[in-house]
Amino acid sequence: MGFVFPPLQTLTLATIRLERLGNATAAYNVVRNVGGSVGVALATTLLVRRSQAHQNTLVTHLNVWDADTAAKLQQWTAHFVSQGADTYTANRRALAMLYRGTVEQAQIMAYADDFWLISVLFVMILPLIPLMHRVRTEQNERARQRPDRVEALPSPDNRPIPPERVID
Repeated sequence: MGFVFPPLQTLTLATIRLERLGNATAAYNVVRNVGGSVGVALATTLLVRRSQAHQNTLVTHLNVWDADTAAKLQQWTAHFVSQGADTYTANRRALAMLYRGTVEQAQIMAYADDFWLISVLFVMILPLIPLMHRVRTEQNERARQRPDRVEALPSPDNRPIPPERVID
């Protein structure tokens, strides 16, 4: 983020006149915050949907008659029995642990999907960097200069403004 936002802000606000810089900065920050919020919402939505899809796929591969699954269930049941649970409760807890492991795997796969998508989006944006308009120092200084002098507000009794109160 430190490599992206400061140069982007500099590039965006480099040619804005000084008297409009406050409004331009505010508009830039609003757009950046709204864009960030939309991006987070989209990434979270994708994360939840991919997690559900992976969980659905993983659960279809679980079968209590499978040797590996049965061994894992027996291992968990023995663990809970050794902790003092009766066999029925230990068996239910073992099933819960099997489901918990499936959910964890589905979430890890969903995070991997999100990171791949974000990586692809960043790689797709990289070719746009050479198309950005280069701001030269002379352009920046020209934009900062004011076309004329701005005077302070007149006094209530309409006396002339002393020269030291004129803002350059």
